[in-house]
Amino acid sequence: MESEFQASSTAGGPAPPGFFHELVERNARRDPDAPAVTGGGRTLSFGELDGAANRLADHLASIGVTPGSRVGVGLDRSPESLVAQLAAFKLGAAAVLLDSSYPVQRLEFMLVDSAAAALVTSTGLAGRFPAPCPVVLYDSDASWAAARTTQPARTTQPAQTTQPAQTTQPARTT
Repeated sequence: MESEFQASSTAGGPAPPGFFHELVERNARRDPDAPAVTGGGRTLSFGELDGAANRLADHLASIGVTPGSRVGVGLDRSPESLVAQLAAFKLGAAAVLLDSSYPVQRLEFMLVDSAAAALVTSTGLAGRFPAPCPVVLYDSDASWAAARTTQPARTTQPAQTTQPAQTTQPARTT
């Protein structure tokens, strides 16, 4: 079942220049109570979205995620998935989006091939991901939920950062 998923902007119109995580941070400072994302019957404000992403980023950094790393995101399309992606971007890492409906062998290949430094998933989906890296269970791992909500330390300069992108490998035909 696909849940309705919607992101919003307090500014309206085209997004100003900047990286996604910087835009969220800017909106969180300007209007922390404004709705940022809605899905699965709940809404996160910009302040909640940014705070959760900061906590998760702090935890991911503590388990070895660094600029240029890849973080597997094995969550259904949801506000939680957006938090995990944003946390990776805050660290200068890329998010590798993993669809739990893929065969287990493909998911394992994607994690190994991307050299994922960590995997963020949920208790219900964890069995689908044979992770060769540390696993953070979004819905039950208290260690990240208790982390600080301040912005993670920036270890890269804007010139060193590239805009993250999701790519998929097309199926091969013979």
